[in-house]
Amino acid sequence: MYWIGEADFKLKAEFYLTFLKDAERILATNPNDQEGWSLKGVALVSLNNFMEGMKCFNIALEINPRYTDALYYKGNTYIKLLYFEDAIKCFNEILRINTYLTAARNNKGYCFAQLKQYEEALKCLEHETKNRIYAPFYYNRACIQSLKQEIQPSFESLKCAIELDKQHYYMAVSDPDLDLLRHQPQFDELKKLLS
Repeated sequence: MYWIGEADFKLKAEFYLTFLKDAERILATNPNDQEGWSLKGVALVSLNNFMEGMKCFNIALEINPRYTDALYYKGNTYIKLLYFEDAIKCFNEILRINTYLTAARNNKGYCFAQLKQYEEALKCLEHETKNRIYAPFYYNRACIQSLKQEIQPSFESLKCAIELDKQHYYMAVSDPDLDLLRHQPQFDELKKLLS
C-alpha cells in the first residue's frame, strides 16, 4: 500500500536545496505568499527538518486557512512521521473544502489502514473505485482486502489496478501487504495483463 505524494519527499537533497532557495526568494518579495510558505515547507520536510517545515505549512494556513496544498503537505508530513490520526484530520479538512481531491481521500484511507481500521480505509476508497477511474485506489483496496484475508476480492481489485496502470503489477511483486496473494496460484496469471 502507498500514499500519494510519498515520492515528493524522495528526490535528491540538491533538488530541495534549490527548491528552498526559490521559496526564500519568493518570500523575500512577498512574505504573505501562501504558496511560497508551502513550497518552503515541502523543501524543509524533504531535508528532514520536520519542525521548520510544519511551521511553514502553518504560516501558509494562517494566511489562507482553506489553502489545500499546505493542508495536503502537512498531512503527508504527519504520515512520514507516523502521526496517522493528525494526518487524517488534515485530509478531513481538505475534503471538507473540496470533496474532489482524490489524493487526500487516498491518503486518508492509507492512514486508516496503518491504524488497522480497514473498514474505514475501504470507505475512503469506495467512491473512486465505484467510478473506476484511479488505479492507486484499486491497488490500495487490494492491499487492505489482502490484509483482511479476502483473497478473491483482493485479486479483483489488484487486477483493476493493473489494467489501469501496469506499474501496479511490479509493485505487487514485493509489497508486504500482498504477501497472501503472492502465495496463491492466481498471482502468476496477473502477468498476462502486462501484454
